[in-house]
Amino acid sequence: MYRIALREASNQRRWWSRHRGREITIETETNASDDGKSTYLKDLLVDAHASPYELTEHEEIRAKVEIELRRLPEPFRTVVILRDLEGLPYDEIAEILGAHLGTVKSRLVRGRAMLRARLQPLIAQAHPDKGILSGRPAVNSTSTSEASGSTRSAERRQFGEAV
Repeated sequence: MYRIALREASNQRRWWSRHRGREITIETETNASDDGKSTYLKDLLVDAHASPYELTEHEEIRAKVEIELRRLPEPFRTVVILRDLEGLPYDEIAEILGAHLGTVKSRLVRGRAMLRARLQPLIAQAHPDKGILSGRPAVNSTSTSEASGSTRSAERRQFGEAV
């Protein structure tokens, strides 16, 4: 048994000594392009597709957004779906709903605001360092309550809710 292991180790060492010259590292430059930039092997091996974890995370977020979208009151939900999901222009939405253009725009703003308010905990949980849905940069932890309180009361006044 000892002699077999010794011969196998010897064979491996011989194989590596013969093939060592053909090895290339991932940092190797493959070719230089016309614009002067170098292409490296490691750049060619990058998988641009989402990982299974990211796909699952996106699916869970999509399901939660869909649930919250269903909970919006009907006129707001319809306008948000037609504009943001279907991509229809404002005048076409107004024609479909038989409403004025201003009404469509108003419902869209209010529907988005309601959806944003409902999804804010989800976004805060998923990305605590980013203010993704708020459209504003993330607020640091010391002034979070102050900023969110003043923003909420401004939004309530804007949409006619009780302060």
